[in-house]
Amino acid sequence: MASVDVIAATKSFGKTPVLRGVDLAIADGEFLALLGPSGCGKTTLLRLIAGLERLGSGEIRIDGEVMEGPGRFVDPEDRHLGMVFQSYALWPHMSVRRNVEFGLAMRGVARPERRQRVASALAAVGLTGLEDRRPQALSGGQRQRAALARCIALSPRIILLDEPLANLDAHLRHAMQQEFRRLHRETGTTFVFVTHDQSEAMALADRVAVMDKGQLQQVGTPEALYAEPATAMVAAFVGKGALLPVAVEGRSQGGSLSITLAGHRIESRGDAAPGPGLLCLRPDDVVIVPANFPGSLPARVAEVSYRGGHYAVDLVLPALPGHRIEASMRHAPQPGEAVSLQFEGGWVLAAPDAVRAEAA
Repeated sequence: MASVDVIAATKSFGKTPVLRGVDLAIADGEFLALLGPSGCGKTTLLRLIAGLERLGSGEIRIDGEVMEGPGRFVDPEDRHLGMVFQSYALWPHMSVRRNVEFGLAMRGVARPERRQRVASALAAVGLTGLEDRRPQALSGGQRQRAALARCIALSPRIILLDEPLANLDAHLRHAMQQEFRRLHRETGTTFVFVTHDQSEAMALADRVAVMDKGQLQQVGTPEALYAEPATAMVAAFVGKGALLPVAVEGRSQGGSLSITLAGHRIESRGDAAPGPGLLCLRPDDVVIVPANFPGSLPARVAEVSYRGGHYAVDLVLPALPGHRIEASMRHAPQPGEAVSLQFEGGWVLAAPDAVRAEAA
């Protein structure tokens, strides 16, 4: 187990900046997910922690020891980390046993100890009995388990996972999520998990660090990111949030925010100051009621899609051209149908400068 501190980290490829002054503290034994869209810098950050890329500036520390900084660089093999790749990176000509044993042999671990650690690692991931198979004789989930066993056999102080579930089908992804949670719980090792899939990040991590355009947008628990997004990017990226322009009037005596949305006065949660703001609404914040229902916002059903157990209803708002909102219903309305909306929940955040300028 070990802590990680990333301090003012920058990185560019040629003239293209990839990381822009990232500061991130990962606690000893934590399961942290790096989440963001393609090209946001999350994999580059993971590779910098591993020592597979060099910083432009800044520092990386593991358990307080500088791994990279001005005048210092510790090679990847001396950082005592384990890494699991999306491609598994298993040697096709070696058996499962030899793949798992390879890193131990390279470190000069004695043969009796190697056998014991390989057996223990394979048992931990449920591959006992498959030691003599080649990777091509394994299923996708078994290959991922073999790659994970190779990693944990080395007893790393941190395990870095670079989109390890991307090549698996939905059923195997769910099974491997349970496997990762169990191994983290049993080993107490620090896990850093890169993904662009918010459902993976929310299901697995103690905390999630959301990245965009080389910067950290927000770091927090899955619940905090969903309920109280700090930026418009987090609000839109996590949980299918719709962002609607509002005017923040002030805080009511009960502590909620009084806001005006398309001429309708409503109460919501948030910490935005009076002035232009954005109301983040998740599908479960939206209630569809009959058209012209008192105190509601008019809308029209644009599309309906069945999601298994509920319908996702895409709605357009005549009072807010260009804005759409999604609701979840057990019974499907008809496309084109006029309805009205009420809101139960939501979160108000300060409007970005561009929205403020437009409102002015």
